[in-house]
Amino acid sequence: MIIFNSNCTIPRGVVPFVAAPYIRGTLDIIWGCCSILLICTWSILHMNLPLQSTLSPNSRKQKYRRASLRLLTKAKWMLLNILAPEWPLGKAWSDSMSVKLVKDRFEKLRKEDKVPWSTTHIYFANMGGFGIKFSPANADSNTESVLTTDATPQVLPNSTPPLKRSACASESPVLPPTRQSSVTHDGVALHDQTPGIVERIPTDTYPLEPIEISNGTDRGRDQGRDQFDYIRGKLDGLLRRDKLSTDVLQRAMPRQIGEVDWHVDERNRDTAAQALDILEWNQFRDPWEQTRFLISWDNWFYNLRALQGDLWILDANQLLLAREIGIIDRLPAVTEDDLGDRNKGDAFVKMVALVQIGWFLFNLITRLYQRLPTSQLEIMTLSFAICSGITYMLLIHKPKDVSYTITMPASRYPEASELIRLALLGPFTMGPLRRTVWIPNNAVHIDHRGKLSTRASRANLLSASAFALVVFGCTHCIAWNFAFPTEAEQMLWRVSSILTASAIPTLSAVNYLVARLINTLRPNSEGIRARIPCELWVQWILGGGIGVAFLAARAFIIFEVFRCLAFQQPETFLTSWPANIPHVS
Repeated sequence: MIIFNSNCTIPRGVVPFVAAPYIRGTLDIIWGCCSILLICTWSILHMNLPLQSTLSPNSRKQKYRRASLRLLTKAKWMLLNILAPEWPLGKAWSDSMSVKLVKDRFEKLRKEDKVPWSTTHIYFANMGGFGIKFSPANADSNTESVLTTDATPQVLPNSTPPLKRSACASESPVLPPTRQSSVTHDGVALHDQTPGIVERIPTDTYPLEPIEISNGTDRGRDQGRDQFDYIRGKLDGLLRRDKLSTDVLQRAMPRQIGEVDWHVDERNRDTAAQALDILEWNQFRDPWEQTRFLISWDNWFYNLRALQGDLWILDANQLLLAREIGIIDRLPAVTEDDLGDRNKGDAFVKMVALVQIGWFLFNLITRLYQRLPTSQLEIMTLSFAICSGITYMLLIHKPKDVSYTITMPASRYPEASELIRLALLGPFTMGPLRRTVWIPNNAVHIDHRGKLSTRASRANLLSASAFALVVFGCTHCIAWNFAFPTEAEQMLWRVSSILTASAIPTLSAVNYLVARLINTLRPNSEGIRARIPCELWVQWILGGGIGVAFLAARAFIIFEVFRCLAFQQPETFLTSWPANIPHVS
């Protein structure tokens, strides 16, 4: 390998100021880009609260294991941010929309409970920062306080009679009624219409997707029930494989990092089993609830499994529902200063990161304006910098690297129908499903309350991710006419840039067309059991092909940016005047 050593003269005597050389080396380009990539993939991480444990006294081994586990988790997500750069921006936009969705409802409860509550609190809840601790003694005392002298549940003004208990729940405590519950003729609540939780939308103006319920016809309702029956069979299969067992949760909590403060609660475990027993299609009276269950039933199951212990880790939507139905008496009284004390990502660090990203953008734009050749590595770093700058602004109020959950006592135990709704409003994951009671980092929270479908359920995440990929692809197109080692590599760069920009829009269009095509080719009379597997197989094959092509394009770009460093034009190593502006390199 040929190495060029640049020669720079030194002053012949003492001078008051020596200017920096007007050239840069290959390592200057690499280290400058790596510092930006580190900000864009590591410093930008705002992880959910990790699995928590109590270390044994004087146990260094447990301390190092826990620290290593958390460090490896962050390293894994840093690598994911490099391979899937659209994820951080998509997740940040979805989180911000989820916070915005519940902000007004939390504000009403804040005034009612007279507690401090802000946007940071909602972010903290979605990270798994607030937990509900169940104590049998406290729950029993609270239950007795709401009973009259003849042990009959007290009916509050403007409310309906309390829920009846089934035979399998005969030993559960008698619960106070939920507010404005709609009760069927047999006393079982089918839908809890607490104001602001789920709006009742007429079926004839709110078509249910992917099953079409048009004009409230019996055919649409039958299709929904047919799909529910299909899912019910899947749930029964999970039960046969013992997936609801709390042993699965306990095995997912490694004891090598210390004692995890989570134990099975028999009442919550029995109530979760009862929730599966009474689960029926007519319990979801609103199209929003029906559709959310149909498209995320597996996440519903694992959310339900996480509610079997004496510690519940709830996101903001679940915490809001728990407060409104009385599982907790009030929101936690935690000031924003308390959360700020736990936050390890102060404003100064974020400001320095934004200034560094801004300097890089300005330097690169100046080089392009002066028509100085630029390396492909800097172009790729530019795409990371643009999306990371937006992500930083979206996460300005989100705590960073918090490691301890704030718990509050439960005022009573839940009913089975309430567990169904709590699990329904919980987070759903993109990729691997929830393994422990803590909220995983790939969790997506409810951020949409309009018309819901398979696509709309994650529309904010997908739209922001698509925007990020369009930015990435279009930014790489800046190097359309750059110098490459061969013409074939230049053509592959162009194809990879276009594929990166169009991956998610193409995948969304394919899923939509496949769903419509299957509905057209397979009559509804054949049943949902015939249509769902066919639709999934076609979507997996086509979507998998697009995914493989996208990953190949990303891998080629990452490889090519470093290969091209050995084939740069001489003018690439000339510096521009923004290099004299203070920055970190």
